[in-house]
Amino acid sequence: ALAGDLHRRQLQHASGAKLLWETIQTGQPTLIPEVTDELMAQTARNEEHLALLRAIGLSSLVYAPLTGRGRVQGALALFMSDPLRHFGEEDRDIAVEIARRASLVLENARLYRQANDAIQARDEFLSIASHELRTPVTAISGVAQVALRARQRGTLDDARLSRTLEQIVRGSQRLVTLTEDLLDVS
Repeated sequence: ALAGDLHRRQLQHASGAKLLWETIQTGQPTLIPEVTDELMAQTARNEEHLALLRAIGLSSLVYAPLTGRGRVQGALALFMSDPLRHFGEEDRDIAVEIARRASLVLENARLYRQANDAIQARDEFLSIASHELRTPVTAISGVAQVALRARQRGTLDDARLSRTLEQIVRGSQRLVTLTEDLLDVS
């Protein structure tokens, strides 16, 4: 609970996370094998913050950059609160490797989200395109069926045939325009 409170406070005030921001800016890991009371006093924003740092009992810390696509996107922060244990160079190297792998996971998640967004956009586009294409096809089919029935009944005169053919031509032109638009988009 104390660590969560400290984390929320760090996010609100960059001055309390100077070493973290340095890791993010430089892209280099930070290892503090022994967090002294003097270091806590230097980084604390006020007495309340210092009391919180002391209550957690930080004894050692490591910040490792989360690097992806050639830039630092954040940092992994590891803290030790056991006064008998401290992080060393091997721990820093392990933290860097964990951060590298975490960066890959984050990058893969970003790419997965982008792929899903692209698939959704494609599906929406295809749905709209199919609806737009279906409308003139339905109109052409309906007009042709009405003309065919009128012919079978013997009620298809020249004027009605001309109107029917004009409707079929307009629907066909609409289909050609929609098809050209689709080809332009693709």
